[in-house]
Amino acid sequence: MIVTINDVVTISTQEYFSEAMEVAKKKAPHTMDTWKKGRTIEEKEEDLFPGEVAELAVRKLLNDFMIHFIHYDKIRKDDFRYHDPFDFVFYNDNMERETVLNLLDDHVLSNVNKYGIIEPPFDFRSNGMLTVEVKSSKDNKAFGLNNILQYQHHIGYTLPKLYRYKDQGYALLNIPGISQDSIERYIIMNRRVKDVNIRVFFTKLDLTEAHVVGWIDKETLLTRGEIGTFSHNPRAVYHKLLLVEGKKIKDLPQILRKIWQTKSTSW
Repeated sequence: MIVTINDVVTISTQEYFSEAMEVAKKKAPHTMDTWKKGRTIEEKEEDLFPGEVAELAVRKLLNDFMIHFIHYDKIRKDDFRYHDPFDFVFYNDNMERETVLNLLDDHVLSNVNKYGIIEPPFDFRSNGMLTVEVKSSKDNKAFGLNNILQYQHHIGYTLPKLYRYKDQGYALLNIPGISQDSIERYIIMNRRVKDVNIRVFFTKLDLTEAHVVGWIDKETLLTRGEIGTFSHNPRAVYHKLLLVEGKKIKDLPQILRKIWQTKSTSW
């Protein structure tokens, strides 16, 4: 499957600015300096703002697609103090929303630690749900959407001490000597990568248009994405899959319906 510029969905975002800034202001005092040290609260708000706008743009798209979902920021119980364990949860079309909310209330909302890890783990898939993360970037160097699709990536962290520096350049499937059982265990263990990963780019620096360029499922990203780093942060190791090799956002509703109807646990 090749994702082209014709598959990108563009959403006007200005109407979401106020809500996005409100959330950014709530998160900023509790945001850790993991990638840029010594930021002021105002700088953290500025850094958080594009991601919140992207999240709200995706929320609008999910509503347009008539996908059943829960927005984590609307149900969280931590007063925005902890890292988000996910942005959205998709749930089976046959489930009542109240049932999903009760499950999340009983097994998730009070069990999120400051790193956004749910302890004890909750099996979302067996309970008719999928976790969703939205990742956003600004096109600061004016590459344009065509170049973004060709050269930018879907990304997901590797697990510490597993498949990292020594395996750079490989996709998980191609690491010499790796067994299918090891791959399956790794996918289950890597809870940092969500079931559905949606990528958004802003080509206008005023953020008034969000381009939803595509998505990728966890299994494909972890098994086919090349293990490696980026020059701006060589200590962080990722699974990286080119956006052009991902999945079309317009196909997401149909794929979800198939999963719900077949009760499949794989893509």
